[in-house]
Amino acid sequence: MEPDDPLGDDERGAPLLPPDDRLWRHPSEVSAFGLPFEPDGGRRRRTHLWAVAGVAAACGAVLGVGILALAGAFEERTRTVPVVERVALPAGVLSTSDGGTAPGAAGIAEGLRPAVVALTVERAGGPRQGSGVLFRSDGHVLTNAHVVDGAERITVTLAGGARGGGRLLGTDPATDLAVVKVEEWTSVTTAPLGSAATLAVGQDVMAVGASGGGVVGMVSAVGRQVDRDGASALVDLIQTDTPVIDGWSGGALVDERGAVVGILTAVTTPDAGVAGLGFATPIDIARAVADQLAAGAAVARAWIGIEGGDLDASAAAALGMGGGALVTHVRDDGPAAEAGLAAGDVIASIDGMPVASMGALRILVRSHRPGHVVRLAVVRQSVRRVVSVTLGERPPAGP
Repeated sequence: MEPDDPLGDDERGAPLLPPDDRLWRHPSEVSAFGLPFEPDGGRRRRTHLWAVAGVAAACGAVLGVGILALAGAFEERTRTVPVVERVALPAGVLSTSDGGTAPGAAGIAEGLRPAVVALTVERAGGPRQGSGVLFRSDGHVLTNAHVVDGAERITVTLAGGARGGGRLLGTDPATDLAVVKVEEWTSVTTAPLGSAATLAVGQDVMAVGASGGGVVGMVSAVGRQVDRDGASALVDLIQTDTPVIDGWSGGALVDERGAVVGILTAVTTPDAGVAGLGFATPIDIARAVADQLAAGAAVARAWIGIEGGDLDASAAAALGMGGGALVTHVRDDGPAAEAGLAAGDVIASIDGMPVASMGALRILVRSHRPGHVVRLAVVRQSVRRVVSVTLGERPPAGP
């Protein structure tokens, strides 16, 4: 029978090493290997000793490297920095009842200040100033497309004064959004991102721009469409009674928690009726667009294929609901029709999140990508059921 150990360590008849042979022995030489002792001190013994010494040295080296690594000896050579996105902040207090900045508003603005940056854009027509929101800790900035339009050079400045060169990753004129990357920033403070789907008319919000501080205002409309000079309309916007201050376009609109619910946009419009108003793209939509731009992908917009309005208060009360999206028309070629939705249905929630209005539904749908499957809670003739809908890609003229 062949020996179990290819080195021949299992051979019988040779005594173990005497204890006085060396001052120190690795335990493996006795308990694990049981090395034989050869009185003639021949080559065989030397071969065994060198083999064991090699194994011991290798083990020691691995152990040493592990200890050094744990101690941080190689921290400067190799470091993995995780990308962070913040999604919440402790609740704060905003109020416009006294017509000024409320207690808590200054603290919220100060907490957000490190994540709101200033953009200086050099272009052929002259420099342009704007703001941006750090939404990823590896230096990704969300801003307006019109701020960086025609940019030849972009400089991004943190609240503390540190500057970095910005690289434009992409723009989406249809939503007036763009993403800029500062390569040398690998671990910066990011803004907490919330959701605009639960915003209600009359709710307090605050605009925060790169110059610091904030202006408290109130939501005056949601799901707003605004026509622009020389460009397609912006849709599903948040409207406030606080105009966007010069240089704040691309900044943050935040709620009472201090979470970003929109990206401010200064709209150039022929409609004189919107003078003195401010607009922001819902952050749910902005995040979906930003993720695609950051990945270098073409922006695809999710579509469900319905039209409708808000469920009125009396009908909502009769159904025991706080609101809902009332479907008035379903596109024959759309995802909703394929899932069996019909006019008269009331959509109460999407993926478990309550839907208080048709505007909220549009925001939540557009926060997804084509091909995603969503679960809608639908009320039809007072009977609630759950319907799975595979979202499609919005056609050029799709509602």
